[in-house]
Amino acid sequence: MLKHISCEPDLKSVIPETWANAVTRCQGGAPHNCGADGLCERGGTCFEVKELTLVQALLEIEHLKKELDVTRVRNKQIEVGHLNLIARLEHTKELALKDGKSERVFMIRQCLTIIRGSADE
Repeated sequence: MLKHISCEPDLKSVIPETWANAVTRCQGGAPHNCGADGLCERGGTCFEVKELTLVQALLEIEHLKKELDVTRVRNKQIEVGHLNLIARLEHTKELALKDGKSERVFMIRQCLTIIRGSADE
């Protein structure tokens, strides 16, 4: 039994089972093309699901919950890494200020401005 309903992005999956399940959904007669390109050659029509059974819907909900949990963890890791980088740059800037290295202070301030600006977007 599939753990989730295959969708077009699964054609780009690095997980062999996920990729293979997506390729088997091909209705165009040339699944090797879709699998190699990572895109449905019929514009995604092979992956349209008109109506789900209750079991399929529950499996899809379970899959989406797991995917959301993984995404939340990754997002938190990126956020922590981002804050860690800012803290290290702030510390380095303070050391450069104490040592009178104005060029380094300028460079670090520019980096911090760019990093903080990208976080706001």
